[in-house]
Amino acid sequence: MDFVGTGPQLWPLKVAGGGGENPNLTQGSPTTFQFNDLPDRAPTGPLAYYLVCLLLTIQGSFVQSGGTGNVIARDRLVQCLVDSIDWTNAWFGTPLSKQNNAGTFWPVIEFVAGGFKYGQPQANQIAAADGAHPFSVTLAIPAANDRRGRLVRDTSSLALLFQPSQLKLNVAPNSVAVGFSPGATITGLNARLSAVLVPRQEIVLATPMEWVLHQTAVAGNAVLIPGFGRASGFTGIEAKGGVAFLGELTSLDNQGGSFLANNVSNIQFQWRGQVLLQDIVGWVSAMFGGLPNDRPQQTPESNQGTAGTINDYAGFPRLDDTLAAGSLTIDLNNLRFFPWVLGGNGCGLAELQTADSDQTYYKTTSGETGTHLILAEYAKQWQEPKKAAFVALCKQGGPNSLANCVYPGRGDALQLRPRYPRDKHTITPDQGTYLPFQLI
Repeated sequence: MDFVGTGPQLWPLKVAGGGGENPNLTQGSPTTFQFNDLPDRAPTGPLAYYLVCLLLTIQGSFVQSGGTGNVIARDRLVQCLVDSIDWTNAWFGTPLSKQNNAGTFWPVIEFVAGGFKYGQPQANQIAAADGAHPFSVTLAIPAANDRRGRLVRDTSSLALLFQPSQLKLNVAPNSVAVGFSPGATITGLNARLSAVLVPRQEIVLATPMEWVLHQTAVAGNAVLIPGFGRASGFTGIEAKGGVAFLGELTSLDNQGGSFLANNVSNIQFQWRGQVLLQDIVGWVSAMFGGLPNDRPQQTPESNQGTAGTINDYAGFPRLDDTLAAGSLTIDLNNLRFFPWVLGGNGCGLAELQTADSDQTYYKTTSGETGTHLILAEYAKQWQEPKKAAFVALCKQGGPNSLANCVYPGRGDALQLRPRYPRDKHTITPDQGTYLPFQLI
């Protein structure tokens, strides 16, 4: 979660209207959790709480019946449970908008924002055999931050900024499960949502990170990104963004995209500085080379294996349950998205390229139809009035303010200053665009 701290603490969140901490879920209906009692400081010591992420655990039974069941891999199980998440009313606006996320591509958002890992070890799939198959799925929901490498401490915000927000979990209808496995039902659903809090002896106005889904109709090889870097549900931020992730979703697994990655024959992206390129396998290999190599490569049981066989082509950035058979496009098959900007495991805010106007990339693809779905993650820059409002919020309460808690007796005199990365001797004005600020 935070690789230089001493470990997190968890705060259980309750359902609105006195529903407790472990509500039953109804398929096709929302359940809302409240943040109004989220603490802003540790009960002992001069420590402020930072919200690193939320852990959402959903449990129940997936029931196969009638001999018509199909295997349900873990990534498909997530979209059988989660339609979307709508997290609203934070100090800076909407941390997660239901328009910009869906259960279908949570495996992308969770893995990237989670520091290139999921919030839970990946479990076995739901078997096709008739009967009730119990499951427990835990998702790590980003708190307008990114936990890759150096980003975790620069983008994780004070818990104070999330009071008194609400998170609405929109539960998927049973028709989603039936679409994957005829005759299936999901029973006994319940959930828990906990805030992962990290105590730190500093007050930082973190750089907020936002996920946005851009959509545009297919019309030839040119793909426009409308609102590139500017579309936002945040308040008090500049109309631009540092691009930490950019990828076009494919049509696999009901994601709703317009193409398959293995049908792409050439690309070009002037904003990225990428000339016309036909080596698509090389492009994808170079992009995914930035993923951490903290696991051994998996030796396949056989090159002509069946779906579910252990091989190095299963899991992010591909589907969990894949067939790694002989193919001229084996590196492109089953990709969830075509990568344009991925960011490495040690990505920092000073490296991000700014998007502040609509841009077009070119992608020649056979059989493409429908709508381009372009998923992006942006670092945002605070406006001056919002910085002043942050200082006032932290000093609110005089002797009992969060500023005086963390800096006893000195809180009222502190000023907001940029916090520069420790690994750089100099910072150009452009590199400093998305740096966080600290009360010092």
